[in-house]
Amino acid sequence: MTEQDVLDLVSDALVIPRGQIHRGSSSQDISEWDSMGILGILTALNRCGVRVEPADVGKLRSMEGILAEVRKAGMLD
Repeated sequence: MTEQDVLDLVSDALVIPRGQIHRGSSSQDISEWDSMGILGILTALNRCGVRVEPADVGKLRSMEGILAEVRKAGMLD
């Protein structure tokens, strides 16, 4: 999985245009990135084999945190 794949996964989970999200994006920037959006991101990550521990769900509030979780799972190229 590339960084662009992760960006695409998040934009699909949030149902926003792919160009609207970038590496520095966070829940502060995008209104769709609310608690339901985080649930969608978590579900999408799980489908790709990335398991996020309950204690780490808060990291899903930013692209940096999401990328770190994907990297920790050994899934980021």
